[in-house]
Amino acid sequence: MLHSFGGSEGSGPRAGLIDVGGTLYGTTYSGGAYNYGTIFSLKP
Repeated sequence: MLHSFGGSEGSGPRAGLIDVGGTLYGTTYSGGAYNYGTIFSLKP
């Protein structure tokens, strides 16, 4: 497991990941400042 989502950092990863120049981006269903979800990135 790379990361366990939860709390204000976001939870419930949604959709697939998008590769932009070797960095993977994704979104979560909830979390963030107003609980509208977050955007995260993973750099291999």
